[in-house]
Amino acid sequence: MEPVDAQLRLGLPSSGGALAATDRRYVKVSIQGAPYLRQVDLRAYGGYAELRAALLSLAGQQLGLAVAYEDEDGDLMLAGDLPWDMFVDSCKKLLIYKRRLI
Repeated sequence: MEPVDAQLRLGLPSSGGALAATDRRYVKVSIQGAPYLRQVDLRAYGGYAELRAALLSLAGQQLGLAVAYEDEDGDLMLAGDLPWDMFVDSCKKLLIYKRRLI
């Protein structure tokens, strides 16, 4: 079983100590080459390291993956460029890409 900090928290949290509806921040996750999308609650994570571990476990722990996000202006940014709270507020979609080797 995966460590708790690497589990992807999908869908609605369970009841009993769960986050209130106003404390949730769901965004879609797209993985390059995968024909499906997931949805995660950004506020269920404590920071970039925890979120990245969960996203990479979703992508199968492949090497050479980059986590990017689309902000409210439609710009594509690398995850980790902003302080966590600003990222959570501005992130509209998460994208996992395979890095190109030059």
